[in-house]
Amino acid sequence: MRLFIVILIAIAFSACGKDEVKRPSEDSALAGEAASLIESIRSAYEKKDMEALEGYLPLPDYKGIKDFDSADLEFTPRLLEIDGGRLIFNVSWTGAWRRGPATTEERGMAVFELQGPPLKVIRILRGSPFGLPR
Repeated sequence: MRLFIVILIAIAFSACGKDEVKRPSEDSALAGEAASLIESIRSAYEKKDMEALEGYLPLPDYKGIKDFDSADLEFTPRLLEIDGGRLIFNVSWTGAWRRGPATTEERGMAVFELQGPPLKVIRILRGSPFGLPR
């Protein structure tokens, strides 16, 4: 019985060796890059960094940004579809926008179409939070 336990421990330690480092798949790397890009857009939007947003968003979505005093926007990635060089990224969002004394709270599901490399938002297919507050 002791010999069996010693053999199991030896097998477990040999399986945990660091000789082989697995590289992330190409799809995994694309997913990480897409999530990073969407997070950069969210951050620039909250900071009202229009110069950065102009580089991130397509013209119709950039021009549709409404004025606000402050915004708190949270993105949660839901689904990423990869079709060749085209990515469809579904993101659920919640947000609170303040303009003067009024606060508007909304939530929704945005669908971003990205292409690359390097990845760039081609268009927002639906549910853009950037047109709020109304």
